[in-house]
Amino acid sequence: MPFCPSAFHAKNVEITVTCINCDKPRLLFSSRKLSDKDCKMLYQFLKMILYSCKTTFKNTSELTSATPSESLDEHGEGDDKNNDEGDDGDDSDDEYNDKGDNNFNNEYEHNVNLDENEDDQTDQDDVNHSNTESRDLTNNSTKNIKDSVQELFTRVFVNDSLICASPIKKPYYSAKIYPIICYLCGSPSVSNEKAASRNMRPNG
Repeated sequence: MPFCPSAFHAKNVEITVTCINCDKPRLLFSSRKLSDKDCKMLYQFLKMILYSCKTTFKNTSELTSATPSESLDEHGEGDDKNNDEGDDGDDSDDEYNDKGDNNFNNEYEHNVNLDENEDDQTDQDDVNHSNTESRDLTNNSTKNIKDSVQELFTRVFVNDSLICASPIKKPYYSAKIYPIICYLCGSPSVSNEKAASRNMRPNG
C-alpha cells in the first residue's frame, strides 16, 4: 500500500475482513474516509469472496467467490406459441378444395388465421426484444459494479504481509472501534482486563 498502515487509516474504513483459515480479522486501510456508498459496496463485496491472509485485492476477478453467482434466465416467453404456429394454414389450404358456398367461409377463416399468426409473431418479437434489452441492462449493470469495486480497491488496502501465524496488530486495538479479541488467536473469548493488558503487547 502507498502509506504506512495505522489506526487512523483503519478508521477511514471501519471494516475488517476475516481469514477463512485462521479466523482472524484483518484491517482494511484507506488514506481518506470512505463514503457510506463505498462502505456498503465494500461490505457487500467482502460477503461474496473467500479471503485468506496474504491475499491482495489488486485483481478482484481472481478472488474465489463464496457464493455462486445467480444465472440469468435467458428463456423467452411464448415458445409454445411458436410450436403451434403453421398448423392453421394447412387446414385452410385443404378447405380451398371444397366446392360451393363453403369457399367464401374458408377464405375468410384463412385470412383470420393469417392475421392471428401475424399477431402471434409480433408478440413473440416484442418478447424477444424485451428479453434482449433486459440481458443487456443486466450485463451493463454487472460490469459497472465490477468496475466500481476495482476502483474502490485502488483506495482500500489490506496488509498482505500478514500470514495466519501473525498476531493481531496494534492498530486494531488503538483504533478503539473493533471488538476486543485475543491478539494471538483472534478469539473473542477473552476478558476485558486481559485484553486491556495486551493492548500494548503487539508490535506494529
